[in-house]
Amino acid sequence: MDYGIDRPAELAVEATARPAAKNYTLGDGLFALFCLAAGYMGVRWYFFGSYGIGTTLLFFTLGVGISVYLRGKGCALGRAYWAGILLLLGFGTVFSLFRPSFATFCTAVFLLLLLTLWAYRTAMDDGKGLIRRHWPADQARAFLVMPFASFGAAAGSFGGLFRRVPAGKQTKRVALGLLIAIPVTAATGVLLFQADAAFAGLLTTVWDTLFGGFELNIFRSVMRAALAVPGAFLLFSAVYSGRSRCCPTAFTDEGMDETRRQLRVMPRTVAVAAMTPVCLLYLVYFASQSAYFLSAFQNLLPAGYTYADYARRGFFELCGVAVLNLTLIALLQLFSRRDADTGKKPAAVRVYTVILAVFTLALIVTALRKMLLYIDGYGLTALRVYTSWFMVLLGMVFLLVIASQLATRLHLARGIGAAFILLFALLNFADVDARMAAYNVEHYRSGDLETIDVAHLRGLSEAAVPAAYPLLRDQDAEVARQVRQWYRELETELENRPPMEWSLASYRAEKAIRLARRDHLLADGTEILPPAAGDRPVDEIDIWQAEVGFQQGVDDKRA
Repeated sequence: MDYGIDRPAELAVEATARPAAKNYTLGDGLFALFCLAAGYMGVRWYFFGSYGIGTTLLFFTLGVGISVYLRGKGCALGRAYWAGILLLLGFGTVFSLFRPSFATFCTAVFLLLLLTLWAYRTAMDDGKGLIRRHWPADQARAFLVMPFASFGAAAGSFGGLFRRVPAGKQTKRVALGLLIAIPVTAATGVLLFQADAAFAGLLTTVWDTLFGGFELNIFRSVMRAALAVPGAFLLFSAVYSGRSRCCPTAFTDEGMDETRRQLRVMPRTVAVAAMTPVCLLYLVYFASQSAYFLSAFQNLLPAGYTYADYARRGFFELCGVAVLNLTLIALLQLFSRRDADTGKKPAAVRVYTVILAVFTLALIVTALRKMLLYIDGYGLTALRVYTSWFMVLLGMVFLLVIASQLATRLHLARGIGAAFILLFALLNFADVDARMAAYNVEHYRSGDLETIDVAHLRGLSEAAVPAAYPLLRDQDAEVARQVRQWYRELETELENRPPMEWSLASYRAEKAIRLARRDHLLADGTEILPPAAGDRPVDEIDIWQAEVGFQQGVDDKRA
């Protein structure tokens, strides 16, 4: 029946109004499959597993896979790409060298942020490097916007991949439905298995009948696969959205510049009037507390203080003053008006910025010296090492702030980024846990430290195990007993640890435990004697002879 409607014309109008469907390529589909595999690896060795060789393999795989995809999309491998890939692969090796610690956890967070920034800056392909003047905006876009901008694109790319399979439309739809049902069915099955004993027994019987043995690890793997799906979608979206220029209005350079121009409303007179009392207060404070601060450089402990109180108070003073000064400097830079002709900051603003930074540097140097006094008296701990590292980082930041006020062409963001990466690499690759343990054990055995905290040694990563080997022969029976117990418990743990969660530190710890076992050092209540020389390698003979000679010298010193 004709109702007077021109149907072909109507359809043409609808087709014009309807947005065009995205044309996903074969490369997009293959990259989506890669993201699924990488998502499973991330769940297994990054989010819910122990760091180790598998975590290094994960970041190497991500680096190679994203590189191939972006290169296939026509992205030039410029400065941003090479800076990011070198950092990604370099810091990725940390997990296969050292066991999990606070430093490796920070490395994992750093690499996650770096991965998104690197993929975004490489995809933008603008030749401006990894860290630009608008680096905070780039990081926000890369980590908070891009992973969600095309969250469903991975599913669409799977559809594009299926469209290239020579099969009927219904077959493809069924295959896609089954693919979607796998993680949902698996997750439901695991929950029912854990909730009902009868259903668990039924599944166990069926599995035993079909496959001859039931392993809960199968269900763990299925659960990991289910969790890998959203991770894969986020990863695909983070890379695909950057190349597709999604969300062009979020954190734009123009918007950031305009916001900065609108915030520059503080006249120079107001800035000078506001900062002068603060600087005068700092001068009075340093003058009145000069004896207290200078005592750290004279190896003197003020009356009424212990080493712990002296160092701890200095650290909290540093944190408060550093945060305040950083805030004041940021506010000065953000709100101060620029010269209408040159666009430069007023000289008064630069002067007050330098004064605040110098005051903070003086406190940092003093606090570092007090921390060294604390370490000399009580040894190294993770908190003391990380605190000292943070102090050095703050000192580098304020030095760069001073330099940026004297040399206006200095790229402050890149300078701070380079300083952070340098110090962060030192923190990761210096094998901090092993050095802490070696320092404490050596100073304890030489008599510089009266006691040694075995519980603290156990709280470090496995890198501390070889350094604790001499304590198995310690004259303090309780110390030797605690170390033997630690070795035996770790020996059992290493026997049951999956290979992909091992690291170089794990192999070194195992070697130390195996040597202690061979030398009969792990049995309680037995006299420890060296085995025959023919039963040990040459390097182990030298180690034992050096150990005996050192211990005899220490015993003579204590006597």
